[in-house]
Amino acid sequence: MAKPAKPTKYRNKRCYHDSIKFDSEKERSRWFHLIQLQAAGKIRDLRLQVPFILTERKRRDDGTWERASKYVADFVYFDVETGKQVVEDVKSIATRKNRTYIQKRKQMLDKYDITIKEI
Repeated sequence: MAKPAKPTKYRNKRCYHDSIKFDSEKERSRWFHLIQLQAAGKIRDLRLQVPFILTERKRRDDGTWERASKYVADFVYFDVETGKQVVEDVKSIATRKNRTYIQKRKQMLDKYDITIKEI
């Protein structure tokens, strides 16, 4: 007999659309909205799950390697009106308070001068 599935940490429900995996229904809904904005010509070059390297891979004194750290943005696009790149992340109130996310958000601002738009 199979065990019932354990609920996710933040109670989000993973879902798919056209073989694209989304971490939540809210993220999938935002994807649909951004596709409509792109079709209307308000945004362009819409991409999802875009990685940004925050710290490079480095060799330690003992010869072992420290992994690179990265931030993966939910959505990246260019706003046609402002001409600026926008980096979006779909976050609940609880996940916005996550210490790891806050640190990565600060590193994105420091390294790339990018303020993450939280949806």
